[in-house]
Amino acid sequence: MKSLVLSFSDTGGGGRAAINIFKSLKISGINSSLYVKNKKTNLVYVKNFFKANSSLLDKYKEKINRNVCKLESKNTYSYQSPSIFPTFVNKKINYLEYDIFHLCWINEFLSIEDIGKLNKPIVWSICDMWPFTGINHYDDYDETAPWRKSHFISLKKFSIDKWVMNRKIKAWKKLMNIVVPNKWMYDCVKDSKIMSNFDCHIIKWPVDEKIFFQKNKKECKNRFNLNKSRKLLIFGISNGLNDKRKGWKYLEKAIQLTKTEFDLLIFGIKKPSNFNLKIQGNIYFKDKINDDSELCDLYNSADCLILPSLNDNTPLISQEAQMCGLPIVLFDHNGLSDVIKHKLNGYKAIPEDSLSLAQGIDWVLENLNDDKLINNSLLDSENIKLKFIGNEYKKLYEKILNR
Repeated sequence: MKSLVLSFSDTGGGGRAAINIFKSLKISGINSSLYVKNKKTNLVYVKNFFKANSSLLDKYKEKINRNVCKLESKNTYSYQSPSIFPTFVNKKINYLEYDIFHLCWINEFLSIEDIGKLNKPIVWSICDMWPFTGINHYDDYDETAPWRKSHFISLKKFSIDKWVMNRKIKAWKKLMNIVVPNKWMYDCVKDSKIMSNFDCHIIKWPVDEKIFFQKNKKECKNRFNLNKSRKLLIFGISNGLNDKRKGWKYLEKAIQLTKTEFDLLIFGIKKPSNFNLKIQGNIYFKDKINDDSELCDLYNSADCLILPSLNDNTPLISQEAQMCGLPIVLFDHNGLSDVIKHKLNGYKAIPEDSLSLAQGIDWVLENLNDDKLINNSLLDSENIKLKFIGNEYKKLYEKILNR
């Protein structure tokens, strides 16, 4: 049984998820290979599908894609992909001798039409909503969303969204096996016009327990020159504090409504020049972290992870933090709802409610002393270790190949 894992890159959330899936397959005895379009790490097991990374032509295509998306005039907080340009790689992929093609985040690696031309069974671990929506990677998901099968007809006669969705419907005639990490995404897939007829399975993202595990908190705080006597909250964001989808404006207000004292560390960006939030404690910034060992130390230096996202799948950082014993405060909606159990290993705040988020922060910090939150986080992370998730994929592979 041989599988080919395909991802646009080996960095970012989608790329790191692909690496973990590949590791989980290997540790479960599956002969697997991982190919990417843009190789940015020095990991020897990650193979570059092309002789070189993206060229100036790809940057030109990306600029055209962005301008085309502007024609849709959609209010969005997310990345957009119209998948305009053909990629012509399906023949090369089909020539390779594998039993299963396993897709992850593949935008601008495989076009919509190329995906439909793959000649082996497809397993697609979807990282966001794009596979079953139009151009948005995160879209509206209320009951009247036009990507739902009951409201697809509501789309106006011509729109970029409708054009993209119709291309997916036309190209993806062969059934695919969709994998999602939570119940919310499962329900979205099964209610979508594009993918409702596809088999869908819930399998969480795997996390490498040899990289992410509980460490000595004081030693980790020393590494980052953090105050060892104060509680520390961490918040991760890579596209800047103006990325509305990640909910900084709710967290900023919540911090000013809290009653407990703590320090705050924002990682993924440099300190903005116009940043002026004042709190009783210290505020630290940590630029992008590309080393997983350093990221593990960062989790272990903290006491709580804050996830105030407005729309999210299951963020990989939530599972990595749990592997380090970190309780999480988040909004109780969409893909975040399945991440924790309320008041067992974190706190589920009322969606888009800063006061409720502040109450969650206070509750977690006030209940850290008995270690139950930490122990429950560690216990809950047992079912996301590589071997466990790899076996889940192995069962799925066997089921597909035995049909």
